[in-house]
Amino acid sequence: MKELELESAFRFPVALLVSLARLKYLALSSVDLDTDEGIYSKSPCEVAFEGLYLRGVSSGVIKILTKTLSSTDAPLTLRKLALTPTFEEGFAEAVAELIIACRTSRASLGYLPYISVSPA
Repeated sequence: MKELELESAFRFPVALLVSLARLKYLALSSVDLDTDEGIYSKSPCEVAFEGLYLRGVSSGVIKILTKTLSSTDAPLTLRKLALTPTFEEGFAEAVAELIIACRTSRASLGYLPYISVSPA
């Protein structure tokens, strides 16, 4: 598998999220982590991201992805990072850390506005 789009996943396993770093394209929408799993402390793993698209994900998801990107010894292949903000506390700080972790790659950043659809 080279790409995955995942929407509305709650209590998503941390180990599974880390294993998704082997994909070329990952799109997560409304995904939150299983907080009962504890802190991520895995050794470096293969990271193959070329496109990372995050919409409405928790700051915990962003922190795990940041740690995963930072732990690899290989050069980053990330070319496109697109984010949609949330109002969750700590989101801006988590995004800043993710951007810093991506600084060695030639990634473009898309910071997309939050779109709320209200009933007519």
